[in-house]
Amino acid sequence: FADDTKQMCNNINRYSHQVLANVLAVWSLHRNSSGKDDPSCWVQAHPVQVLTLMRLLEFERGNPFSQLVEVPTGEGKSVILGVLATIYALMGYDVSCICYSKYLSERDYEDFLPVFTSFGVAKQILYSTISAMCGNIIDSQGCVRTLTKEFITNGSLPSGPTSHNKRKVKRALLIDEVDVFFGDDFYGQTYNPAVLLQNETTFRMMQYVWRNRASLTAQDAYSSDEFEDLCQRYPDWKKLFQGAVLQMFEDAQNCLDHEPTVHNGRIGYALHGDISLTTQYGYKTAFAYFHYHESAEITEEVLKSNTGITVHCGSFSYAVIPKSFDVIMGVSGTLQTLTAVEKKIIQSYGIGKVAIAPSMYGKSQRNWVPDRDTVVIQDYEQWFVRIMQNTQRKANNKQSVIIFFETKEILNKFV
Repeated sequence: FADDTKQMCNNINRYSHQVLANVLAVWSLHRNSSGKDDPSCWVQAHPVQVLTLMRLLEFERGNPFSQLVEVPTGEGKSVILGVLATIYALMGYDVSCICYSKYLSERDYEDFLPVFTSFGVAKQILYSTISAMCGNIIDSQGCVRTLTKEFITNGSLPSGPTSHNKRKVKRALLIDEVDVFFGDDFYGQTYNPAVLLQNETTFRMMQYVWRNRASLTAQDAYSSDEFEDLCQRYPDWKKLFQGAVLQMFEDAQNCLDHEPTVHNGRIGYALHGDISLTTQYGYKTAFAYFHYHESAEITEEVLKSNTGITVHCGSFSYAVIPKSFDVIMGVSGTLQTLTAVEKKIIQSYGIGKVAIAPSMYGKSQRNWVPDRDTVVIQDYEQWFVRIMQNTQRKANNKQSVIIFFETKEILNKFV
């Protein structure tokens, strides 16, 4: 069955509906939890999901084209993307499915893994956050961090396999919520991999700067025994280390910028809806380890394993990396609210068509009237009281309530 489906993908223009039916049938089979053999008892894709997939499987002159479809939140985007990923992998593509959340990405991948495995395409499909995807692409010819460290330490790069004879594989990018393209931590930002030179020599240099951060000058640091030892170990990189020490002065004073937290015994930062343990902010991250070591939240072993001289490997624009894909598809709940600038950004990725899928649940029953449903209260205390009164009234009616505040400061005042 899987081989027949893959064979049909060689003529996807003719057999796209049959391929879609086959993949949805396998998905339905894996989702069957009724314990009955009767297909009428199985979970089936909603007609709106099928229509959306048929739209995304349209072709122009025999080739797929980049497009987006608006699917309301909570109406099965993960199923659409999972089926689409399976079909594109059967067509011979390497598929990257990106989401703003690591948790959601891992959950959706695990949900569809039985389908991927059934069709033998699990190795061709990667679910990840945007930052993880960028790292995978940049490291596709070799880990850039490892290569940089090798060059600094030995003055040369290891020989590796050549890629000019390697067959080029087509790549498809699937997007879960197009909003990920417009966030402050993506568009206009760069992916900045770095490597740490870690040994007793680099640790003593960092320790010297941290202990003397209140009064240290550049000349003091350059004349120190710790700096001399560093230059003897890496004789060709004195200028690099001089620049590094200058950066240490400032970062040691501002090591708590970007709100570092201790997560599983390591320093982490909020990034793309998750806590990243690999993100580095110059030497601020290294000195954050020293800071939390002094408060006994970080062990000395962890401190030494996560501090050292930082060597930046380069800067790679997040916004440019998606352009390396052959086709970009996506589902999102907010396409109708895109601004003119956001639409222009979308078009820059070659996405020329946008469609709006109807809701599974028919016409919206939402009945919001601004003049009736919006209240402006000048006094903070009265505002909090009104929120509590409204919350209690809805709770008494057995309704669920979620309260959103603009900032953590306001939330803390309310609590």
